[in-house]
Amino acid sequence: MTLRVLHAATHGHNIGDGALVAGIHRTLREDLGVDIEFHPLDVLGCKLRGRRDMLPRSEAKDLHRHYDMILVGGGGMIEGGKGNFWSGINFNFHLDVLRDSSIPWVFYALGENRFRRTFFFHRRRLRKLVALAEEGGHLFSVRNDGSEERLRRRVGGQAELTTIPDPGLWVPPGPGTVPEVAGAEGPRVLLQLAGDRPGRRFGWWRKRFMRRLAATLEELISERGAHVVLCPHLLGDIALFSELLEVLPARVLRESMTLTPVLNGVGAAPTFFDRYRQVDLVLGMRGHSTICAVGAGTPVIGLASHDKVGGFLEEIGLGDWVVDLDEDRKLVGLGELAGRLLDDLDSARGRVRNLLPELRQQTRSFHRRIAERLDL
Repeated sequence: MTLRVLHAATHGHNIGDGALVAGIHRTLREDLGVDIEFHPLDVLGCKLRGRRDMLPRSEAKDLHRHYDMILVGGGGMIEGGKGNFWSGINFNFHLDVLRDSSIPWVFYALGENRFRRTFFFHRRRLRKLVALAEEGGHLFSVRNDGSEERLRRRVGGQAELTTIPDPGLWVPPGPGTVPEVAGAEGPRVLLQLAGDRPGRRFGWWRKRFMRRLAATLEELISERGAHVVLCPHLLGDIALFSELLEVLPARVLRESMTLTPVLNGVGAAPTFFDRYRQVDLVLGMRGHSTICAVGAGTPVIGLASHDKVGGFLEEIGLGDWVVDLDEDRKLVGLGELAGRLLDDLDSARGRVRNLLPELRQQTRSFHRRIAERLDL
């Protein structure tokens, strides 16, 4: 049989979202054991084009004729923005569509993606969405980055929530060697910085962070012969990398650093994240920088400017690899932590890779619940 799935997600923009979509498609095909046709509905594309209703009620009565399941997510779908006035999540649709649906819906590893000290709009709509999903026998799950605890503060303690591994862990491998790390003789360190919404990520200490980070990189290069790969996920990240480059010596820039291209879309994700497989250590600020590093079996230090970074590493047992960017004491210790991981890479890699079988089993267990709803 062929399973027809309407998949509402961010398909063609942030490469981290591309990774999670690729991971969902890969593991669902593996675990359900049927051919699956995924029909993409790009949520961010709809928003950028001013489309408010992403699944019009006029189409709802015909959904069962075209699809066997509606898949929503994963990714940071729960941001509390003003535009989420019907559903409470970034996939904005009238809740009658869910209420009247005759086919199963799966909300897959959604992230509570709000920055601290930001207002959450349409909280009641979000509560109603979760309640309708439960009442209708649908599946509502959040990703393993502390989202369940944060979301319960939004919808109340009685909501039926399931936490599952973020599917960015399972992005398929790419074709092979990438040029940014080819030929590097010393330890290969990938640095990922998040340049969007810097006012939310940084305070008055932003310049100090750049100096601390530059000092750490210089130390890794001079004492361990490290090669540093700068890895923006979005074009907006480049501005933050530029601030770092301004405080690094020309010798370091010319001899010990390379820069990856910015790619987007689901199809580019395997090639892009091969860089994470082929380095020895990741310093990552974005959620999917830490998630995809773990999926690649690579040790990672989470540069936490958002709760999801520390939340993910803590939930999987790597909380001691988190550096909170607004704590000066931890910033000072960044170089020491990086050096310690590089000095015992076999142990660090083993600690990461030993986590993956259990995480993969958790994904399979959730997929069995999906299969039950599809009578597979």
